[in-house]
Amino acid sequence: MRDLNIPLDMSRKVKCTIANGQSCESIGECEIPISVRDRLKLIKVLVVLELPHTLILGANFWRCMGIVPDLRHNEWHFSNQPTTIDSVDHLRSQTVLTSLQEARLQALIDRNVALMGSQLG
Repeated sequence: MRDLNIPLDMSRKVKCTIANGQSCESIGECEIPISVRDRLKLIKVLVVLELPHTLILGANFWRCMGIVPDLRHNEWHFSNQPTTIDSVDHLRSQTVLTSLQEARLQALIDRNVALMGSQLG
C-alpha cells in the first residue's frame, strides 16, 4: 500500500468472522479504486494481515458496485441491466387448466416428490 501511496486509516479497527469461521481483526481501513468491467469505484476496505484469500469482497462491495449475484447459477449482473423473469399474471385453479397443463403440473409434482423422498429434512 505504501508503494501505491494509499493512506491507511488505523483509527478504526474491526473484529470480524469470515465465511470459513475464522476470526480476524483489521489493522485499519483504506479507500482503493476497484474496477469491474466498465465501472470504477472508490471503495472503503478493511485491511487484514492474515486471510485465506488475498481479497474477500462481501455484500457491501456488491451494493456499492450495483452487483446482483445469482448464487444458484454462479452468475451476476449489474442492477441496471434488464433481467428476464418468468411472470405469472395470476394463479389458476386446477379446474381451468388445460389437459396439457394438468399433465405438466402432475409430472412436476411427481418429480419433486421423488426427489424429496419419504424422510423429512
